[in-house]
Amino acid sequence: MVCYKANNVTFNKDWCMSVIGKTTCWIVIGFSPNGAMTSSDIFVGWVKNGIPTVTDRHGASSNTYPPLDPEQNIEVLGGFESNGWTMFKFSRQIAACESGYDREIEIKIYHTCSIHFEVFQLYIKERIDLWEPIIQIGNERFVHHIVIFGSGDILEPQQKYIVNHTMLQEMIYPEEAGFSVGGPGDPVYIQLETYYDNPNLISGARDSSGIRFTYTSTLRQNDIGIMLVGCYAYGLELLIPPGAESFTSIGHCNPACLKRGFAASGVDNVTAFSVILHSHLAGKKLRLRHHRNGVELPYLANEENYDFNYQESRYLNPGVTIKNTDYLQMECDYSTKDRTVMTEGGLGTLQEMCESFVLYYPRINLVFCTSTVPQNT
Repeated sequence: MVCYKANNVTFNKDWCMSVIGKTTCWIVIGFSPNGAMTSSDIFVGWVKNGIPTVTDRHGASSNTYPPLDPEQNIEVLGGFESNGWTMFKFSRQIAACESGYDREIEIKIYHTCSIHFEVFQLYIKERIDLWEPIIQIGNERFVHHIVIFGSGDILEPQQKYIVNHTMLQEMIYPEEAGFSVGGPGDPVYIQLETYYDNPNLISGARDSSGIRFTYTSTLRQNDIGIMLVGCYAYGLELLIPPGAESFTSIGHCNPACLKRGFAASGVDNVTAFSVILHSHLAGKKLRLRHHRNGVELPYLANEENYDFNYQESRYLNPGVTIKNTDYLQMECDYSTKDRTVMTEGGLGTLQEMCESFVLYYPRINLVFCTSTVPQNT
């Protein structure tokens, strides 16, 4: 069954899956943009009297049995029930036939353990090429994220690297790029900050989580840089009214800011290969918009169902060119309908942020490209 055509390429069903469970009832498997049931693509299957049935469904909410999609874009390939176990196999197109219900299948491999360590591959002149967060066992509920500052002076952070343990998936950097430390302009000191979340006020918790560095003798062609794009979000620089179904904040990274960073580095374009979108509990929709010569290009990253508990790095494959004349906008849509007081910007979980971390190469002399609304305004 043909789904649709894009750029004269026809997408057909060429992805299949076998599902096995210790049950004689039905089995459910789903694909979610954020780990929640809402807005997920769900398949429910069972075997009765030797006949396998698989249904194409979607998550309407987290508390209801998933309803059927208007179209059943799947093909049942087989199934059986034996000794208390049920198995069924089906196929579905990789593309999303029904944009409101199906999700495009993306093949990613994750570590299979109780938490997923986010692994960053990097290199330096001194041969470091790997770093990974090591979360103390039992403290996964407390350690929210880790920030690493690289600086030329121990009191003056220059570069900021963020590691969220909430979605600690493996990250492999492009073969042509890596992090450099030890060369001209590279950090001399490393400052590590660990942020904790303890909403239940559990006392007596102690933690020794940190970062592990690994070395290599293989250098790479380009140095990786990280650019923060968004709103300056501290105190009254970011205000969100209570009781709002939808309230939007926008951070601007304009061409004037980009040109200064590019000019100081002697390049006129870079290649972005990964983006991390970030806000807190009120954030519902996040997008990093990309403009060139008055025309909006495809989003660098977009999350229409943002969940604070499921944050991840989004790969750009192939990488996306950012020119020194481009214009970036970080847009955050918040919902505060359950709040009765003003929400301010800040690092606290009940405060808010609106930012994205763009990983790119080659590195330029630009770390922060943000905007703010002055308090008096």
